[in-house]
Amino acid sequence: MPQDLSLGGLLLAADALGGSSGGLAPASREEWARARQQWQDESMRHAAAIEKKASAEFSSRLNLWRAYLQELKEKPRQAEAYAFEVRHRVILDRLLPILEGGAATRVSRLAQADDLLRAMFRPGTFIWASELKRVYPEGSFWYLYGRPSEAK
Repeated sequence: MPQDLSLGGLLLAADALGGSSGGLAPASREEWARARQQWQDESMRHAAAIEKKASAEFSSRLNLWRAYLQELKEKPRQAEAYAFEVRHRVILDRLLPILEGGAATRVSRLAQADDLLRAMFRPGTFIWASELKRVYPEGSFWYLYGRPSEAK
């Protein structure tokens, strides 16, 4: 059964394709370029609807991310799931540029969650597939370069 992608899931999939596009065959690279252009055209044409979806997803993802961080604070062994759970944080960053209204409030709430993570974070190596490293630079996606400590 096919699964519908959320807007954030679509953005992550696009990032993954963009990160590995150098390894695609020429015909596949052309198809990827057409798909990117189609997305840009559609996102311009349906900007209000996309922003509405992004706003709803941002709130939902932020709640999931904050819940995970709170659980991590109480049960440090949950750090084992970090490489999977951190996708919520990446999606939050990817959704922010789409959102116009209430950006300051969203950024502030995200910064509060980041403060919680920083209190238990240990910088280290990139935790996802190496081809994504150029898509997610350390300066902007610092939370992908290390893990939370498993000790209280």
